Amino acid sequence: MKPFIAVAAVATAAAAGIHFAVAPEHFQEWWGFGTFFVASGVAQLTWAVAPRNVAIGIAGNAALIALWAISRTTGLPFGPDAGTPEAVGPVDLASIALELVAVFALVANRFAVVGEWTPIHLLHEENT
Repeated sequence: MKPFIAVAAVATAAAAGIHFAVAPEHFQEWWGFGTFFVASGVAQLTWAVAPRNVAIGIAGNAALIALWAISRTTGLPFGPDAGTPEAVGPVDLASIALELVAVFALVANRFAVVGEWTPIHLLHEENT
């Protein structure tokens, strides 16, 4: 497995673990929230175990980041407290940080240089 893919898989699996850990408290809030956290954890863990499709890894983690941003700024448009922004906490910041690491690692994988790096000599002196 390529190093950037491995980093993304570990970060995504860790974010999934956080989603599983907070699912019970979200079930207490509303069944829809709890179900969402379990489903997103399953999706993340499934991708992390077999990270074959980079685009799905980017899209999935980016979607969760976007949804988190909406829930913390304008509030979700559904649920018991629709339209009310949620507070930012250390656990959700950890999850978002892991998802950001995954997205950046997967994008970096796309642009990773393969092979040996050779410097370019801009001021090359020729012996005449």
